[in-house]
Amino acid sequence: MKIFYFGFCVLPVPFLILYADYYGRFIGEIEWIGYTHWLQLFYLGFAILLGFSGSRIRLRWFVAGGLLSIVLQVILMNLMIDPANSWWFSPFTANQIIVISSSLYFFIQFVVRGVFKGLSIWLMNK
Repeated sequence: MKIFYFGFCVLPVPFLILYADYYGRFIGEIEWIGYTHWLQLFYLGFAILLGFSGSRIRLRWFVAGGLLSIVLQVILMNLMIDPANSWWFSPFTANQIIVISSSLYFFIQFVVRGVFKGLSIWLMNK
């Protein structure tokens, strides 16, 4: 389960959503993204999937995966976003935006992990 969790942890979902908005604003439309509400469902779906798979591993591995994901997304943000367009992220910087978005993503995973972990313990004791 650790391999599954870390395999999906390295997928930078919050960065991809932010980059899709950035790309559409400054470079051009992305043909395969027709509706932005699907991206939000994708965001929540992946957070729930990672929270569920994270409920099967130890907490330290779960936190390590979340921190690894946040660091990777900050690196991607520095590589892919043009500093000349940093005004678009006002009043924050691009790195602050991705850290906030990734932290929220990790928090959703943590809540889902807690729910599934508690549910599995409750069902085992019943």
